[in-house]
Amino acid sequence: MINNFKLYNGDCLQLLNNIENESIQCCITSPPYFGLRSYLDKENINKNLEIGSENNYEEYIQKLTEIFIIIKNKLKKNGTLWINIGDSYEKYKKEIHKKDNFNKIKPKDLMGIPWKLATSLSEPYYNGKIKNESDRIWIATIIDLIGNINFENLNISIETKDENILNKANQLIYNDIMFLQEIFPYLISKKKEIKKFFNDIDIPLCYDQGYYLRQDIIWAKSYSGNITGGATMPEKVMDRCTKSHEYLFLFSKNQKYYFDYKSIQEDAAESTIERDKYKRTIKKDLIDNKRNNICNKYGEYRNSNGKRNRRSVWILSKSNYSGNHFATMPEKMVETCILAGSKIGDTILDPFSGIGTTGKVALKLNRNYIGIELNEEYYKKSEIELKKSNINLF
Repeated sequence: MINNFKLYNGDCLQLLNNIENESIQCCITSPPYFGLRSYLDKENINKNLEIGSENNYEEYIQKLTEIFIIIKNKLKKNGTLWINIGDSYEKYKKEIHKKDNFNKIKPKDLMGIPWKLATSLSEPYYNGKIKNESDRIWIATIIDLIGNINFENLNISIETKDENILNKANQLIYNDIMFLQEIFPYLISKKKEIKKFFNDIDIPLCYDQGYYLRQDIIWAKSYSGNITGGATMPEKVMDRCTKSHEYLFLFSKNQKYYFDYKSIQEDAAESTIERDKYKRTIKKDLIDNKRNNICNKYGEYRNSNGKRNRRSVWILSKSNYSGNHFATMPEKMVETCILAGSKIGDTILDPFSGIGTTGKVALKLNRNYIGIELNEEYYKKSEIELKKSNINLF
């Protein structure tokens, strides 16, 4: 089966606009970690666009949140988002961590970035075009006082000779129903007109509920797939344990979403399989028709195939990529996410494509792939690798 892939080189915040809304089934990605390393030279023209080199972790979280909010619009209604992200420790900065300067993060603090990002993405957010509330209040006041609304063609005009007011108003006004929704909460005199235009129904506010945070998964790093062989980056520390895990978060666009749990089941414990051999016959009236299986009065299901639902700790070997990209996701992790979150023929997105690990696995599993990468070197390498599979570009 021949699948398609498309690679973009540049800023994902801008290039995501090239992707059709509700066309992506599953987004699987690992954004650059905050403050750990840089993948672009200082002279690179895209250096200011690099994720992970922000002045502080708040800017980092804000930028990632903005990107993933755009991706939410690209996901199908039953789509999912999988984010692999590691944490960072705050380093001492003389200009910030002075003795008389109290900060949210102290030197040596574990920043808690994975959970800060997860919380940010699952919170409601404003999805209108006028992001600054003070601008919404200002333009609503101007329209109330000296504005006219033509509801036939949604044309809004301001009657004033003040060039400063006109210029600012023209920057904020756009002829669309959403604009009326944006200014409605702040109007006074023209509120009745707009409510009548909406047939006196409740006017929807420009807020989105955010992602559903469905699960935190622990990636226990290993050399051989055995937890006892924890694979770690070297750390010169003697006042804490060596870090050997990262987080993988599962988000969904809506409350109900596609998740093929059977495709990622793992082997059940031998003791469970052995115990099930001697279970008493369960009464017919305890059959769970919804799952077409038999359960006991406690809702426990008999293990009939030697498998069990996948647990939330994944023991996976690190990537064995030998190039100069130090943070590639394990192919097995990507494969598990793709199998659970998509069907054959679906499209997978990675906005931080790197060397194309997600794309490589997606194509192997007969999915289509869209990748975005800022680093031109990685972009070219991944394009060569994906083309080796004799895949058509779309």
